[in-house]
Amino acid sequence: MTTARVAGTILLGGILSCATPQMAGRTEASPEQVKARLEAAANSFLSELRSVLLREMQRGAFEAVSVCSDSAQVLTGSIGERYGVSIRRTSERYRNPANEPTQNDRAVLERFARLLEEGAKVEALEEFEQSDGNGGVVWRLAKPIMVSSSACLKCHGSGDEISPEIREFLSTRYPGDRAQGYRVGDFRGAVIVSEITPKNDGAF
Repeated sequence: MTTARVAGTILLGGILSCATPQMAGRTEASPEQVKARLEAAANSFLSELRSVLLREMQRGAFEAVSVCSDSAQVLTGSIGERYGVSIRRTSERYRNPANEPTQNDRAVLERFARLLEEGAKVEALEEFEQSDGNGGVVWRLAKPIMVSSSACLKCHGSGDEISPEIREFLSTRYPGDRAQGYRVGDFRGAVIVSEITPKNDGAF
């Protein structure tokens, strides 16, 4: 399998549906066209999820936690269908076992963590790569997710930042929860968008 990657100063901030990249109806496309489509899907997902969480947070932190655990998965599916791509979230400190990182995910997460520690700008960080597989070219775009505000700490913080009601909900819903103990500005994980296009000899 051949793989090419574009990464580094090409990094984002705040949040998986594990699906196979889509190829139905796709035609040969340039790397620039594919990258633009994957970026649009990633940005739409992050923006819409943030809007939902902020709206629910006005009703209460418990409502927002419930939405994050349920609606995030729905959003990954609906936005994925809208753009014809697969969208997932992943993290080394995942809450939902469905979001456990693959070996490839772990490599991306490690690179993002290292670059952020070295002072890379979140807004400039992303990783875009292609590989051969599944009868076509598999394209994959990853963007980092950050703990962007103190509101995130109501279910991702530590100590009394998490209310007893929310702590009980999390321990019941996610007994193996690893997604607590964060601070504002911490690296949380990555959103990964992928798709398959027909093989193109001109692909990079």
